[in-house]
Amino acid sequence: MTSQDARAAALRHLRTDGTLSADALRALCDGNEALVAHVRSGLVLDGIATEDGPDLRAVPTPPPPGEPEADLFVSYAHTDDDEFGAVRDLVQRFQTLQLDFEPRAPVVFYDRRDIHARHDWRHRIYQKIGEAKAMLIVLSPAYFASDFCRAEWELFTERERELAHSDGAILNLYAVEIPGFTFDPAQVDGTWMKDLARRQWITDVSGLWRLGPAMWDRDEAPGFIEKIRQELTVLVEHGERVLGSRSTVPRPSKYFVGRSVDLKELRDRLLDTRVGSLVAAQGLGGMGKSALAFEYARSYAADYPGGRYLVSAEGQTDLQAAVLSLAPSLGVEFSPEESRQTDVALRKVHAALTAEGQALVVLDNVSDPALLAPHQVARALPPTGVHVLATSRRTAAELHLDDAACQEVGPLPDEDALALLDRYRPFHDEPDPDAAREAARDIVARLGGYTLALEVVAVYLWQHRHRGVSYPGYSDRLREEGFPRLDRTGATPGLELALHAETRLPVLLAPTLDLLTEAEAAVLGLAAVLPPDAVVWPWLRTLVAQTHPGLIPEHVEGDPDPWLTLKDRLHGLRLLTPTDDPRISRMHRLVLEVVRARLGAEVEGADAAAYGVMRARAKHLNNDGWIEREARWELAPLAEVVTWLGLDDDVRAGDLANWVQSPLWKLGQLIEARRLLERTIEIQEKAFDADHPTLATSYSNLATVVKDQGDLAAARRLLERAIEIEEKASDADHPLLAIRYSNLATVVKDQGDLATARRLLERAIEILEKAFDPDHPTLATSYSNLATVVQDQGDLATARRLLERAIEIEEKAFDADHPTLAASYSNLALVVKAQGDLATARRLLERAIEIWEKAFDPDHPTLATSYSNLATVVKGQGDLATARRLLERAIEIQEKAFDADHPTLGISYVNLGTVLWESGEHAEASRLLKTAFAIFRHRLGPEHPHTGIAWQYLHTIDPAWVEGVKEGRIDPLEHLPRPPR
Repeated sequence: MTSQDARAAALRHLRTDGTLSADALRALCDGNEALVAHVRSGLVLDGIATEDGPDLRAVPTPPPPGEPEADLFVSYAHTDDDEFGAVRDLVQRFQTLQLDFEPRAPVVFYDRRDIHARHDWRHRIYQKIGEAKAMLIVLSPAYFASDFCRAEWELFTERERELAHSDGAILNLYAVEIPGFTFDPAQVDGTWMKDLARRQWITDVSGLWRLGPAMWDRDEAPGFIEKIRQELTVLVEHGERVLGSRSTVPRPSKYFVGRSVDLKELRDRLLDTRVGSLVAAQGLGGMGKSALAFEYARSYAADYPGGRYLVSAEGQTDLQAAVLSLAPSLGVEFSPEESRQTDVALRKVHAALTAEGQALVVLDNVSDPALLAPHQVARALPPTGVHVLATSRRTAAELHLDDAACQEVGPLPDEDALALLDRYRPFHDEPDPDAAREAARDIVARLGGYTLALEVVAVYLWQHRHRGVSYPGYSDRLREEGFPRLDRTGATPGLELALHAETRLPVLLAPTLDLLTEAEAAVLGLAAVLPPDAVVWPWLRTLVAQTHPGLIPEHVEGDPDPWLTLKDRLHGLRLLTPTDDPRISRMHRLVLEVVRARLGAEVEGADAAAYGVMRARAKHLNNDGWIEREARWELAPLAEVVTWLGLDDDVRAGDLANWVQSPLWKLGQLIEARRLLERTIEIQEKAFDADHPTLATSYSNLATVVKDQGDLAAARRLLERAIEIEEKASDADHPLLAIRYSNLATVVKDQGDLATARRLLERAIEILEKAFDPDHPTLATSYSNLATVVQDQGDLATARRLLERAIEIEEKAFDADHPTLAASYSNLALVVKAQGDLATARRLLERAIEIWEKAFDPDHPTLATSYSNLATVVKGQGDLATARRLLERAIEIQEKAFDADHPTLGISYVNLGTVLWESGEHAEASRLLKTAFAIFRHRLGPEHPHTGIAWQYLHTIDPAWVEGVKEGRIDPLEHLPRPPR
């Protein structure tokens, strides 16, 4: 039995009161619960109840002869009126105030009768709710305790959708204090109470109400009655315009949610005189284009006094014939002569269409772009008085429309998607509402806001709510099985949707995918093996050249670029979505899955080719490709590749991450570099033995990052573990061990253990001098590292000799503006400064800064270090103002880049503190030095040289504070910066 047959049978078996028992409906549907659910939802939307209880929807009956339709329905708990008749008096005063209302006084329905038969009450109450243009609710504890009041509210919220008032049509009087109720809906529990709390029109009259009959003697009483009258006037006028607008457009489903921005943009486009009167809602199948168009027709009904009309445009190629098909809906009849003259018949339809004012025509599912060709539009549509809203999967260019006349219908925003699931199967009805909501959020994230997919899952969850299918359970299955689980859900027998006719995404997307040329299909297939948020066009071009040589011709000057044409088509069909960067597009995850499925056995080869291209790009950037600013844009999509591969614990993520992290680290993007490496290590620790050399590489790289973040203990632990692994796997003189020893030395040096650092570096150099030529750049790095250690030990001559040798090697190996040279110039500057040669030190630092300012963004931490170092030199030259300016700029950069208690900031605070002290700003100097001391003591320990230096300065600057710390009266960490809350 089809749903249409079942619905027809149900209508034949209605009770005399316009209701139908659930058992009867089940019998009519042969026990098919899915069919029962679908038919029941349709009957409810038609105003027919299918189960007993106070929330019955009865069929409205016409009012008795002579009884006017109600404009305002007063909803209240009768017990609130029993004591002194406050509601009765309110209505009487309100009606008196309406006597001089033009053109007529709004009719108020206020029920006071005792009704003995429940169905009589239903008929009467539901009839009046079905007539009303507004509802006045008297809020009180008794109101929220009444099932009948709740039923009235539920019914009127459905009526509100018909009235299409953007601010709602419920007027709230807060009459009696209600426990748990506030005017902030976020603080209110329960759907009913939350809905009323969020209403824009709510007036607190509880202060008057508690006075009893004396309330009407107060000066404020006429004021709030007048407020009701004014608001009701607006609502009644709006409601009459809405109800007066004829419509053949289907009523939107009650499950339609959100899209408020899309609706507003559609309205703006239709009103934009530059666009004209024809606008298309365009997008992929299953995104909800038709539902959006139907909701637009409902939401803006008041603006279309001429009516709203639907034309099913699928398969149609003649717009004149489509417009003429409206004749029966408009009550237009043609004589035989008129029928033979298309122009005459069209003029007659145009006249009827615009006779009562602006009209709306919805051309649903335009499949043939020829229907909207300019010559067809010019002949078939009236020049003014009609808005035409088309829905289509075709591109704007194919539809002969400018981009301004095309509204993309994309995925639902997360909160709207969550609301759709909640509307089908409310979270508050679940055993654990919070767990249900969190699982629903996970479902929404995995489905990416694809409307069809969301509705398929929502209906499935609703149908199986009593069969052990929970939100968390379905979320787990979706996480484990992915797209196949969704496709099986869509294929569930009896699954019928309110917002879509088709339940399976591959079927819905097939017509669009079948439109593609060979080249378009090939490019889209390759795009589907890239991460959905990182479809990088330069990578695609390389892939196409490798896998489909000659498929896309080269661009010939004077002709359209074939690549740009192809790209525009895939964007226009919404199979790919452009981003702010023209080199990168996105593909919806579910579209990606459908396209991959169509590739079949070709996926594996395409995936391997794509990984090869991405790995080559990552390797290039690691090998100094990052130095070119124009190349750095690729780091973000490559990081996205690592994240994407990591979702499946793919070990290839580790290889990419270890290539990509190095330029990220050098560019100061420490948080991103650390995130990638930590995820890589999680994957590798699952995939490899504990002593696998691959892990040593990742541990060592992560150590470099966390060292720069100030966590020296963690960096040392990681490097020692890496060395432990590699000492088992490699010969004692393997160059890789030398690099690890050198890296560990820089950490223990920063911890203050200079002797161990020197021993490690000398061992590293011993290994490297055996392995490499004397001018190898790796040796230069170790010489430079050793120089910083012997400098701290006071051996400036040796430090200078080592650094000059490092620079000699690097100047042979690198370009003049290579950042490695800048680092060595900076290190040498500090040594010659310590030797008293301030002029040479300044020249070296200014050259280093010149190089780094070319290589890095203005807020790079390396620049801050250089500014700080240069400040110490110019301070020594007596230029305190320049020193201060440099240090303040350095601190500005570092405070953006690091945690508030990072040791690097402590160094800059010490340097600025000494400048301020010499400038006479003693209080601020003292504060900065105390902050630096607290940072060093907290992060590096009391024995670290940096801690000692800050302590010595404080001895001079604030000896009383130092004594207080020694005696235990002052907390030495009182100036430690606290992380933001």
